[in-house]
Amino acid sequence: MLRRSRYLGFVITGAFIVLLLWKTDVHELTTALASANYVWVALIVVCVLLSYTCRTIRWGWILRPTRQLPFRTLLPVLFIGFMANNLLPARIGELVRAYALGQKTGLSKSLGLATILVERLCDGVTLVAVLGIVALLFPLPAWARQAGYLAGGLFFGVVIGALVVLASEERALDLLARVCRPLPVRLADSVKTKAAAFVVGLRALRGGRNLLLIVGWSIIIWSIETTSYVLVMRSFDPTLTSGSPLIAALLMMSMVNLGSLIPSAPGYVGVFQFFGVLALSAFGVPTGVALAIAIVSQVIQWVTVTGIGLFFVARESMSLAALAGERAGVAVDG
Repeated sequence: MLRRSRYLGFVITGAFIVLLLWKTDVHELTTALASANYVWVALIVVCVLLSYTCRTIRWGWILRPTRQLPFRTLLPVLFIGFMANNLLPARIGELVRAYALGQKTGLSKSLGLATILVERLCDGVTLVAVLGIVALLFPLPAWARQAGYLAGGLFFGVVIGALVVLASEERALDLLARVCRPLPVRLADSVKTKAAAFVVGLRALRGGRNLLLIVGWSIIIWSIETTSYVLVMRSFDPTLTSGSPLIAALLMMSMVNLGSLIPSAPGYVGVFQFFGVLALSAFGVPTGVALAIAIVSQVIQWVTVTGIGLFFVARESMSLAALAGERAGVAVDG
């Protein structure tokens, strides 16, 4: 399955790159890259670091119903997971993070994976909300509205499903036990154990102070992310035929991150640039300039996160090959 996803991701990335190159004036692209004001890059790196710091704090609150873990424990694991997504295919970074969390804390990998799902749901719902705000301030193209409807339906559907399971945990697990009856006893017990741990990992969605704090940190995270895109826009100072740099940054941020749901090569190469260019085209930004903005934005994020992630892999005496291997790639254990 992972191998098929990897091949599909590379095919999709290749298709997006071909489309971009076909529409891009190379001279326009190189001129934009050469004339950009890279003084802003340092501030963009600061935004990336702040964003991942806040992500770590939020993850701690997501884990809080199960166990209170210190920031210093979670930060390396989070960076390792995102680094793995940048270097390895098929979004294996989510499995790598669950595996690394289990190695450091002894928590079930299934539970860790559930908390990462909660994190992704919070991100997805926040991005859809941002897209909705943009729609109130700027006439979105039809493709952006359709993407918003599709992503909104997906994320809210998963949230509702998780809440239904949480509202009747015993019934859900009993139903699963019945489904597993035809399976060999050992396999059935393994599935039930993983499922029970996974459900525990979803408990941050039940509501209360924890959920309010998680929502609050999600807003802070994406506000910082928006600032980084505004700074990238400021570096190139493109001429907009409509809207404002802030609205353009919000739409670009929403689309490149929602676009990452599409299978692609490691680091979302191609997909990131395609949706970045598509978003900025709504504001009249020439394709070459928009592609330059998307390239610089992704490179800064990729280098920062990957470099820190590799540092933590070395510091924790982990092996990247082992993290990418069978232990992280197979179904996580209980």
